[in-house]
Amino acid sequence: MSKVISIQEIIDWCDKQVAEGREITLCWEGGGDSGWVYFEIDGTQAEGEEIEALVDMMYNELDYGSWAGEFSANGTATYDPITKCFEGTDYYSEDDWTDTTFEEPFAFYIPGTHGFDSIEYNVEGDFEDDFRVEITFNIINGFITPELRELENEISEAVKEKIIEALKEIDANYFNTHVLAERHEMKIEKGAVIFEIPSVNYSVYNTEDKGVTIDLKERLENETNDK
Repeated sequence: MSKVISIQEIIDWCDKQVAEGREITLCWEGGGDSGWVYFEIDGTQAEGEEIEALVDMMYNELDYGSWAGEFSANGTATYDPITKCFEGTDYYSEDDWTDTTFEEPFAFYIPGTHGFDSIEYNVEGDFEDDFRVEITFNIINGFITPELRELENEISEAVKEKIIEALKEIDANYFNTHVLAERHEMKIEKGAVIFEIPSVNYSVYNTEDKGVTIDLKERLENETNDK
């Protein structure tokens, strides 16, 4: 049976690390069903008896359980030998999904001579990491012509440029739009079929930060009083 380490022993170990010129920090990150707390000494992950006890304290303090849920959290808490505390900040973020309806829908005029039954458009990916726009013409009976393939690429590039321009002042995070537009529901004007994209679904990170403290001095007093 392994020995239960005392709070005083943990404090002594922490003070020794700092006295020898090291920075010791509790770190954590996770969300979406996985996450963990770990310990760093001068920026390098470390393990040990005292470290294991401190990591357990931080798990209990954060109280994220199995890290299940549509959120992300991360932060650090560094030891202060004067206060005997690990103090830091937890940054908690959740995705807030919204449909952006543009002042004027993106409208593309497709010559009526092009045969197709529907248009599928997908906008997906991280806004900061080159999100993907795909426009696909569908034909029930027939083949997609080279002209339509070229038009798919042209519209995809144009849609992406318009989205970037429309949302450049908004802290968009992730796109997830999948729509099938039927030709018979599209407007006709001067022999052209009008394909419109009125809105795009995307998420915005809502982030909250809160202070996190592991007060070893207070825990020592509680441990002493419990004896």
